[in-house]
Amino acid sequence: MLTDKNPITGKYILRGWLRAVTPIHMGSGRAENSEMDIIRDSDGRPCIPASAFLGVLRHAIPAAVDRESEGFQSFWGYSRDEEGRQSGISCRDLLLDESKGPPAVVVLRDGVEIDNTTGLAKKTGKFDFELLERGAVFRLEIEVTRRERDPDTGKFLRTIIELLNQGRIRVGARTNNGLGQLRPKGNLDLFIYDFALKKDVLAWLKGPGNNHAPADPKELGEPWDISRSKCFLTARLQLKGSLVVRSYGNEPEQPDAVQLRSGPQWVLPGSSIKGALRARAERIVNTLGLANGRELLRDLFGYVDQPEEGLEGAQKKGRLRVKDVYLDEQGFSLELQSRIRVNRFTGGVQKGALFDTMPVFAKKESPPLEFTFEIDKPCPAEIGLLLLLLKDLWTGDLAVGGEKNIGRGVFQGKGARITANGLDITLNEDISELPEENRKRLQEFVTALSEGE
Repeated sequence: MLTDKNPITGKYILRGWLRAVTPIHMGSGRAENSEMDIIRDSDGRPCIPASAFLGVLRHAIPAAVDRESEGFQSFWGYSRDEEGRQSGISCRDLLLDESKGPPAVVVLRDGVEIDNTTGLAKKTGKFDFELLERGAVFRLEIEVTRRERDPDTGKFLRTIIELLNQGRIRVGARTNNGLGQLRPKGNLDLFIYDFALKKDVLAWLKGPGNNHAPADPKELGEPWDISRSKCFLTARLQLKGSLVVRSYGNEPEQPDAVQLRSGPQWVLPGSSIKGALRARAERIVNTLGLANGRELLRDLFGYVDQPEEGLEGAQKKGRLRVKDVYLDEQGFSLELQSRIRVNRFTGGVQKGALFDTMPVFAKKESPPLEFTFEIDKPCPAEIGLLLLLLKDLWTGDLAVGGEKNIGRGVFQGKGARITANGLDITLNEDISELPEENRKRLQEFVTALSEGE
């Protein structure tokens, strides 16, 4: 008679709802409504596949955990050569639950690839993609099998709960550009079933609604250490004039371009901010003549190399994350502006060159906007580069968005806070008030950049 050398002793079930804090692009590989459509369930509603969600959870487990250990492989499963083991964790697809949140809103967002040499859009560099707007709520249900010889099972599940509660889980594409962040809506309910107890076995067999009381996640034990070496920079910048990140209407009476919206607010996308930062960072490293400048930029911002004949193109995800910046109607307003193109020879208007845009303008008492930057596992040179980029944003030397040549997208620094490598420094509007000790410590990062460290 065959016996299981590692018998099942119980089950953990985690139930609740996850809310999209930011828009989500979970690609389907299809291009029916845009060049990159989002995935939908059989009813045509956006969803998050369990395979993608569990893949993100597995990747988020701290790197310090031994991935070759028996406990890790038992929990997450493995497959190599002719050997393999099924994962101890299972999850249902995360389906949209409109009873717990607003109706799903799918929008098209435009993207464009900019030539850093000319500052213009590359030929055939424009594309569009679908986004599920923020606020959507998904049903979460995870089941974990507990076995006699897997003492770390509860520890892994507790770690997952902590990662979700802290908003550390991001799904889909463009997560470094501010998309895909999930957070629990309300509390996540944990149910613990001990198969040594008959009542727990019956409760698990009956399924949801069995009056089995939720447990405290602390009963799972302490989680793995999920703290990571990061650089956080939060800057409060005030818009000095106007800003436009173009979105295009479908109706003839609409303006040619209107400031992009996300739900009820206007938005400055993380992709637009990050694109401006990368172009300026390239100029900085070239000016400094850094021998490792190209590798520094590729490692920090990521890259995609075009495939050569017979070879696949290389690509790598960057480590700099930039969040979307939202503007509301209390501090900003839209204004329609008509523009023309002038014939340089005659001084008259070129035929058919009348167009109008509707940028967002800062009101007299508009509040500063919060820009958030995050670098995973930063080196001193990368922190120094980020500080120089902040200086350019702070002084208005680096504009963001479209129509920068006529003064749009210029900001003025009002305050910032940087935490990195044991530092926690706050900058006020008057930088001269910064203590000399903090000034020297920040300069050390810039020096590390200039010396190529």
